[in-house]
Amino acid sequence: MRKLKYSLAVVIFSVAVANGAEIFVRSNEVKKISMDPFDKAWKKAASSAVTLIPQTFTVPHGGGSVKFVEVKSFFTMTDLYVRLTWDDNSRNAAHDFGGRFSDGCALQFPVEEGILPSPFMGEDGRPVNIWHWRAANSEDNRYEKAYSDYHRPGAIEEHVFFSTKPARSLYAEGFGTLTTGQVQDVLAAGVWKDGRWSVVFKRALTSQEGTAFIKNSLTPIAFAVWDGEDQERDGAKSLSLWQTLILGEAKPEELRTPEVRGERIFGRYGCATCHGPAGRGGVKNLNAQGGEVPPIYKVREGFTEAEVEQVIRLGRRSVPEDANAPMPSLRMNNWGLVMSEEELHDLVKYLWTLAPKGEEW
Repeated sequence: MRKLKYSLAVVIFSVAVANGAEIFVRSNEVKKISMDPFDKAWKKAASSAVTLIPQTFTVPHGGGSVKFVEVKSFFTMTDLYVRLTWDDNSRNAAHDFGGRFSDGCALQFPVEEGILPSPFMGEDGRPVNIWHWRAANSEDNRYEKAYSDYHRPGAIEEHVFFSTKPARSLYAEGFGTLTTGQVQDVLAAGVWKDGRWSVVFKRALTSQEGTAFIKNSLTPIAFAVWDGEDQERDGAKSLSLWQTLILGEAKPEELRTPEVRGERIFGRYGCATCHGPAGRGGVKNLNAQGGEVPPIYKVREGFTEAEVEQVIRLGRRSVPEDANAPMPSLRMNNWGLVMSEEELHDLVKYLWTLAPKGEEW
């Protein structure tokens, strides 16, 4: 048995946020409801407060100005409705060369059942369906040209999708892979009032493409919010981890052991985004030592459980190959600001099960 040292690449959040424990968003069936965010029926909906975190995994980094989003949901015999509400002191509904950026929000769902894709826009072979609403698209005088960023020289012609509708259905399999769906059947309506945005999304339970929603079932769901006043756009946003949307009378599975709970945490927090499926590495990271994010499936050979918990809790910066070049683009957050101590413990218990056995070792 070889003794190997494996490192965990971590970078620290600048602002602490609340516990990232999984939230179960209850969606009850109703006969009908309107697209009005202030429909009286919403007062009867179960409310869930979901923690949002800054996007610091890849450029453009940003977000963090919106800490929480309130989520409510209903469904009818034919359609799913989801309402997001969050605090925003200013209404921003324009994109232009003068540095004005639009407020917005999005829902994200796995396209296929099975292993959770990364919550950070999916991953290769595991696509996500994104319902994106932008305040600027609701304006009669919205700008038909956008901005150009240093990291996206062709932004205007190649990357910015303009829409005549407030909402779009998009797909992604990882950072930089966003595409527009062939079927555009997502509707949305947003209202800014008294320092808060309220946005309602609507789509049929089943569609020609995209995620299907079945009564009395569980569906992973994630959220993102853009604050235009804080110059947030594209990857610069506040986002959530995977949560669970409960349609009807479905019940979440009880996860009985630390190892099983840890596997769920590994998926919800998107650990494979940087460390690869089952922690086996292979994810490129420009200018990082070795050129990749290190694997962690043999991490128990170089660390004790307590040491691994401490690395995840406090964070550790990636070491660049060239100190004069830009820092490695992929970053892993200081999860101690989000994970509970119980989650940290369960995650490490799961990591210990990844070590190969017998000849593989």
